[in-house]
Amino acid sequence: MSTFFRETCKILDVQKIRTSSYHPQSNGMVERLHHFFLHSGLLHYVNATNRNWDVLTPFFLMAYRATPNTVTGYSPFYLLHGREMQLPNQDNLKAKISAQPLDHNRRLHH
Repeated sequence: MSTFFRETCKILDVQKIRTSSYHPQSNGMVERLHHFFLHSGLLHYVNATNRNWDVLTPFFLMAYRATPNTVTGYSPFYLLHGREMQLPNQDNLKAKISAQPLDHNRRLHH
């Protein structure tokens, strides 16, 4: 473990623990999270050949990070960034077209 990482853990009061490879019982919290994602979430959306999970994972993670936790009442994104996640909606996806066409100079400075 690098000195930088060790010092960062000390500053943040994080206790770094090591787990055995290929021994999921030693890291139960992460295994429960993986179970939640893989069995409860992605399983419903993965196609019949189980080949699109890598495309779906970022969207599933975005939904998880934006959803408030039942215990804390805050989303993981809020706890990390101090604000709610700006999710795309119909208004965000519309093209923003100026009422008047911009000439070359105004387009460069816009």
